[in-house]
Order: sequence, then C-alpha cells, then structure tokens
Amino acid sequence: MQKKVTKILAITTAIIFSGCCLKEDALEETIVHEKPSLNENNKHYWMTRAVTAPRVQHNALDVLTKLGSENGAFYHTALGLGAKKAEGKTRLLALGKATAVDPFKQQERSRAAVNKVVNAAKAFQPDMVVDKIAENVLSKEDVRRGVPEHVTSDLLRERLKNLSRNALPQDTVIIYTHSHGRKAGFEASQPLGGIVMDLPVRKPEHRGTLLWDEYVELILEIPAKNVVVLTMSCFSGGLVEYMNTSKVRTRWHDRQKQGRNLIVMTSQNKESPSKPIVKDGEIINPFTYAVVKTFEGEADGFKLEHGQYTKSDHKDGHLTIGEMVDYILYTTENVHSESAIPQHKNTARPQLTGSFNRKEVLLTKGKVTSKRDENNNSAQPDTEINGDKLR
Repeated sequence: MQKKVTKILAITTAIIFSGCCLKEDALEETIVHEKPSLNENNKHYWMTRAVTAPRVQHNALDVLTKLGSENGAFYHTALGLGAKKAEGKTRLLALGKATAVDPFKQQERSRAAVNKVVNAAKAFQPDMVVDKIAENVLSKEDVRRGVPEHVTSDLLRERLKNLSRNALPQDTVIIYTHSHGRKAGFEASQPLGGIVMDLPVRKPEHRGTLLWDEYVELILEIPAKNVVVLTMSCFSGGLVEYMNTSKVRTRWHDRQKQGRNLIVMTSQNKESPSKPIVKDGEIINPFTYAVVKTFEGEADGFKLEHGQYTKSDHKDGHLTIGEMVDYILYTTENVHSESAIPQHKNTARPQLTGSFNRKEVLLTKGKVTSKRDENNNSAQPDTEINGDKLR
C-alpha cells in the first residue's frame, strides 16, 4: 500500500510541476456540479486538480474524502507538494447574543465579552481575519416596535456557510459564541438542546434555539485544517455529548490521522447553567476569562503535571493546541471568584472533545502573513464586520 501511495504522490508531483491542469473554471464545473465518481484508478487525477487549483480546493476535498480517511491524509500530503500552495490564514468568528428579557447590564456584558475575545486575539496574532457581531441592546418595547436583531440563527448560518466557502485546507478557523443555551429535552417534540440565537418573544421555531445537530452539521462542513469551536452557554456540554454520538463521531474521529485538527470546548456540562464570576472587579464568565487570557498569551508555555499547574518561564510565542486546551480547561474550572455572593461562585465544569495533535502550533504571536494571490483565490474579500454599535 505504501508503494502505491508513493507512486501516486510521484505522479501528482510530476503533473503539478509540469503545469498540466484544466482551466479552473472547467475544473470547478466538473468537481462541483458533476461530482465525479472516484476509484483507485482516477483519484490521483482529481487530487492533482485539487492541489493545482487552490480556489476550488475545498470543493475538491469534499468529493475526494468520500474515499475515506486515507484519502484525506493523501490530499494534505499532496497539498504540501503543490507549487501554488498558499500560506494559511487564521479566521475568527466571534458572536454574542443576549435577549430582550435580560437586564441592560447583562446584555452589555455579552457584547463586552465578544470584544474582549476579539481584541485579545488580534493583539496576539495581528493578521487574524475577524468576523465579529454582537446583539444590540434591546428592551421588550424595542422588540414590540420592530427594532431588528443584529444576531439571529440565520446570521450565524450565513457566517458559518461563508467559512465553508472561503476557508482553504491550510487555514485555521476559530469560532467563539457567547449566548444563552437550552438543555436537552426542552421540547417534547425532539431530544436536543442548543444555543439561543433568536429572541423567543418573536415566537421563532424551537423557541429561538439553533439545535446542536444543525450547528454541528455547519461546523463539519468547514474545510480548514484546524477548526476550534469555543461555546459559552448554559448546558453547552450537550454539544460535546452530541459530537460524541456514534453517528457523528465517525465523521470526525480520524482528523488527526488526516493531518487535521478539530477541537470543541464548552463552558459547562450538559446539566448545569454557566454562571459568571467576579474577576479583576468585573463580572465575567470563567470560560470567557480563560479564552481571553489564552489569547493574551497566558497559555503560551502552560503545563499541567498530575492535574496541577506548573509555572513555566518558557514562552516561545507559539500557542500549541495542547497548551490552549489545558489552559482553558484548567483556568475555567479553577479561577477564583472575588465575590462571596453564592450566585457568583465558580461552578464551571468545562467539556472537551475532538481529534487533534497536541503539539500542533495553532497561533503565533505577532504573525503577519502575506496577502494571498487573488488570481488563485475566488473567496470573498476578508473584512472585519462589526455590527455591535449601541443604539
């Protein structure tokens, strides 16, 4: 088998550097619309086309991965040989959602949490492409008067689909959501929970909840090498539970073998609310605090030995997946609340699942990448979208 793969790699490399490839428009038409059937005799042909046409790589990968995990690993090996390989981008989608029944101060904290995450991430790695939007502060009267929401389920779907279209196989995608959550079984008609993305007062489907199954489906469509999902909501552990069901797990459990990484972390387990604490004089969720501190560089060099934090003076400016995961889990659960009020006691039980290489570098401090060759990238222009201005 190894000889066979080596032979195919040799053929792929030869074709790449000989320039023998279809025009990208014709290639896109064939891959996207005709969905060619694949077998051992023709897969190197389509693999080569995928590598030599970066703008349609994610469509090609979708077709090619029907052959299974071995093919996924082969694809990324071939991508590394491609003469037209583009440098990977880091893309951050940060979204905050409060509701009109929340006190104004609580709504503003949701917006502030999104800003803290984005500002820390951009300071650590300035070339990060950010899509940021947080709910405008609304009263019940505003809703009755028809003042529109900034954040909805449709908007989140749109942003995730944009990532599916625009992210390339060498990219890193980080998704941070800050919202209310629903516990599994909140509806008699279906068993799942989810995150609240529409104002319940408008009587939307599922009481405004984007259910875990749809959210996961949108996440798994993103073709990036690294996908990190950070979910702050009550009962958010239901996301991890759903990811680990047999029918879903089979779709992502081989990512590490494919040279890819999927990390899903939640602020709480599936049974409990995700309560804020008081830290540095501010009311903040401990998970949000841990994510912000991660992006501020505190996770760089972080080590756990026998479950206990061991201080390290070795900060190399590279944030590995292992450092990030360990720091967020440990800090979320152990950060001390400065308030003696019971409602501000730290009760967080963060959850984790995924398939990843702990040694993989996720972010690099101060990194600035060169602009991609526009001739080889049909993705929409990258912009920072800020829809969170106060009325």
